[in-house]
Amino acid sequence: MTRRFLLVALLLVLTVRPSAGQELKEQARVDALVRKLGSSIYAQREQARKELEAIGPTALEAIRKSASTADAETARRVGDLIRSLEEQLATQKILTA
Repeated sequence: MTRRFLLVALLLVLTVRPSAGQELKEQARVDALVRKLGSSIYAQREQARKELEAIGPTALEAIRKSASTADAETARRVGDLIRSLEEQLATQKILTA
């Protein structure tokens, strides 16, 4: 019984966890969107913000990594986005508790 439970748990972990390739692809996507936050074109900045918000709190780590290389204006926008996503995450935790 215990062995069966451990096997099922292991299978769940392996199927739910994204592969390294998927993580790199997601990081590249987030990097590109963060760069667009610094665009001189308002529509591109807004589209990038909306896409990052749509990814949601799962992208926080990738967004934080991208923020370190951003210019001042982009860094401000990323900071606002991070705060918003952290609030979403906190709300989700409260609602599931």
